Parts: sequence; structure tokens; C-alpha cells
Amino acid sequence: MALGEFEDELPGAVAVRLVMLELDFETALARARRDPSRGLSRDRHFLSFHYDEFTAEWSGRDVLRLQTGTASLAETASAALAWVAPAR
Repeated sequence: MALGEFEDELPGAVAVRLVMLELDFETALARARRDPSRGLSRDRHFLSFHYDEFTAEWSGRDVLRLQTGTASLAETASAALAWVAPAR
């Protein structure tokens, strides 16, 4: 489902907070190929198309971008949680 279609299905009062987990393509492909549960995303052509489509659709949006190749899991989770549920 495309991002716009997903947003159209949400109730009007929902505030969308987007988090993009970023990783360079070659590393993402290597990780996908090591994981047999990843199915179609293990294919270079499919993953490349997905990367291009995803990047274009999310450009210009208010998005928290997290580099998963350099940040730890704990750092990534903490940053995402702070972004989607800021302290009041």
C-alpha cells in the first residue's frame, strides 16, 4: 500500500509521524539475502525498485530519518519513540 493510500484510510484526527529507517542499498541487499524469511526483497531488482519508489514518495515529508547502519538498536528505538510520542 502506498503512503498516500495508507494515510487516506486513517481517521481524520490522527497525526501522522513518519520514521524512515535508512541504510545504504548494498548493505540492505546483503542483509536481505542473509535472511531467508525476506522473500522477494532478496531480489536486487525488486529491492532497488522499492528503494527508488519509497524515497520519491517520502521526499518533502516531515520524516525522522534514522541511519540504521550506524545507530544502535537502542539509539534507533529511543529516537523513534521520542519522535512519535514526544514528552509533554
